[in-house]
Amino acid sequence: MHPTIHRILPKKLLSALMYRSARIRQPQIKSLLIRFYMRITGASLHDAARQRIAEYDSLLDFFTRELAPNARPIYGNETDWICPVDGQIAHIGDIQEGNIFQIKGHHYALTDLLTSDYCQGYENGQATTIYLAPHNYHRIHIPYQANLKRARYVPGALNSVSVSLLKHIQGLFAKNERVILEFACNDNSDDDFIMVLVGAVNVGSIETVYHGEITPNGNATPMELAGSQHVSEKGAEIGRFNLGSTIILIRKNRQLTWCKSDNETCQLGQILATPKDTQRDTPRDTSATHKNHQGLS
Repeated sequence: MHPTIHRILPKKLLSALMYRSARIRQPQIKSLLIRFYMRITGASLHDAARQRIAEYDSLLDFFTRELAPNARPIYGNETDWICPVDGQIAHIGDIQEGNIFQIKGHHYALTDLLTSDYCQGYENGQATTIYLAPHNYHRIHIPYQANLKRARYVPGALNSVSVSLLKHIQGLFAKNERVILEFACNDNSDDDFIMVLVGAVNVGSIETVYHGEITPNGNATPMELAGSQHVSEKGAEIGRFNLGSTIILIRKNRQLTWCKSDNETCQLGQILATPKDTQRDTPRDTSATHKNHQGLS
């Protein structure tokens, strides 16, 4: 999308219209919307649990479709970190003195993305940004066993997160509406991590398994959200985009070796990173152990 066109678009209004349209349940209309959406985005039912359009109650129900059993096995061993979503790696690497890479020639401050009280310990860590295209599976899973320590909803703009706009809007992710989830790893606090779920134009809302729907369209009030003592197993569902966007995974230290690289596609369950002291005798992603991904119904 051209930046000038994007600038004049009524993004809040478009997102509000999408929020309502995606929830239409009238059989003929919702089936027409689903077929049209599949045609323009390339979305498919090939790995979905429900294989017929008639089985979906609405476009939103289709968009947040669950996967068929065994569609996304969990690879690696217990110390590996997995890809939490299907998507494309926009960037992966180190946080440099509190700055995160956005796109070539552009960085933004970690404090702008997280707010200062969430930044402590993460200023020189690692981060990866994963873009979820409209055709992708849009449920979000946890990359490592942990429990939710705390969470915050931050209101903001609903800019598109397309590559063309990343080149023109400095700190785009820090300007957009987002949900910040900080997780605690019981075995080692150095492995604590943050997942930022970034909203975008046409993202009707964001849900988590802990809080339900957090951002019904139009909410402009910051919210502190409850944590949870429940430990989620690696690969468990933790949330979803009700029309999709981007996640940013942030770690405290630089003790991981990335198994993915910039611009590479990824799928839930694939190995994203391994501890730097891990010695492997077998190739990456050769030994899969499947776990059920349970979460929002």
